[in-house]
Amino acid sequence: MPFFTYHRSFYLIILLFATLVVNAQNKKDSTHTLVTDFKLRPYLNISTYRIGEKGLSANSSYLKSITYKFKESNLGLAIPFLTRNFYKDSSARFKSNITLLATLSSQKSVSTFSFMDPIENVRTSVGLRGIYFNGDKNIWLLNLSPFFAEDRNTINNARLRMFGDFIFSRVVNEKFSYRLGLSYTYRFGGGRFLPVLGMRIGNYNKGFLMIQIPKNISYTHKISKNGYLGIYMRPYGGTYRFKIQNGDDAIINQNFINKPLVLNRTEYLTGLMLNYGIGKHTYLDFGLGATTRRSVTILENKNINGRGGNGIFGGKGKTLDMLNAGFVTIGLTFYFGKPTYYGAFSPLSEITTLNTTYDPGDVNNTNNGATNDHNVVDPRDIKSKEAQKELETNFRDIQDFLEE
Repeated sequence: MPFFTYHRSFYLIILLFATLVVNAQNKKDSTHTLVTDFKLRPYLNISTYRIGEKGLSANSSYLKSITYKFKESNLGLAIPFLTRNFYKDSSARFKSNITLLATLSSQKSVSTFSFMDPIENVRTSVGLRGIYFNGDKNIWLLNLSPFFAEDRNTINNARLRMFGDFIFSRVVNEKFSYRLGLSYTYRFGGGRFLPVLGMRIGNYNKGFLMIQIPKNISYTHKISKNGYLGIYMRPYGGTYRFKIQNGDDAIINQNFINKPLVLNRTEYLTGLMLNYGIGKHTYLDFGLGATTRRSVTILENKNINGRGGNGIFGGKGKTLDMLNAGFVTIGLTFYFGKPTYYGAFSPLSEITTLNTTYDPGDVNNTNNGATNDHNVVDPRDIKSKEAQKELETNFRDIQDFLEE
């Protein structure tokens, strides 16, 4: 049975599920109703990432002739399986919220070097995200995601690894929030613990600067009711296991042929991004730019973090430095179920209310059930709207960690 058969089957099953659910949702009444309790919707994300072919950054004319390119396709599914809204005590301003999400992702990547056969990897991850909102301005996120990234020659002896985050986020006001925490990440090649420092400066309804170290720095501006345009910088990398079957003996030490090896890759992306809501259930992400400080390290090691070990190249070096190259990334996200919140740019980058001008703080939309007078303000209704707006802002501030 071919190695990637199960991978294709996984894609087909999820895509069939997405098609059926989206078609069903489109047939439903799109009328938006106010719901006091807040719930995230299940979502499916499909994306692709491509880097153009470039040579090595080297002095030797032979090394300069070596080329490298990289591509990957991703499929991710997140399902909130537990949501609880409750008052901590009678004096609390808003309801608190606990949400648990189960995540499943599958990624196929191909690293192509001119001195050996292409390296085809599948990275599969099953994870859990736990989110707690305290009913005011604070939110905590715990993310634990075991994964393996193997090729057809190492899959039978797969090595389990894990990435994760523990984040505290606080919304100070509409124009400022900050985050503190700790991540275990493979964004820089091998796994390592890194502190998380983040802040948002600006308003989601206009323009804002987002700093999420070590994940990204971006500035995003609202260009329409349904879309945002921005610029960003972020590191992007990973760790993969594979075996070399055939390789150029002028480059590769032949003692490493048919042995389990680890490839660590890192690049830094700088580009433009477009985020646009196509409909109430579909969301588009598009990015275009340049990669810099690109490097690939190939080692023989058995460390769970993928770092350290013996280099496989004939010389003393362990790392190949690549010339800068262009990249393109495209993603589509499909959401299932009826929205329970009003934000024009809601948690998990979702736009939900394309057919309404309702504003959570607009008291003219308040309806008092006793008098049926739309100009009478019900304090409980205002509190409910403010609570949802507060919670949505918190979730949007941590969406980079939710979507990893």
